[in-house]
Amino acid sequence: MNIREDAIYGRQSVDRKDSISIESQIEFCKYELRGGNFRQYTDGPVKIGLNQKHPTARGALV
Repeated sequence: MNIREDAIYGRQSVDRKDSISIESQIEFCKYELRGGNFRQYTDGPVKIGLNQKHPTARGALV
């Protein structure tokens, strides 16, 4: 029996003034999972390029 666990990753953009809050991102993802198992990863307001590692997303495939 395989137990599935999803990963939720939220990050606040410092480049966009209309960026959705981390809390809103997480709540939306939890709603979409409909009660499924998940691990939560977040970064604060940081500027990260595409080729950099996300400091708090260790273990998540992002």
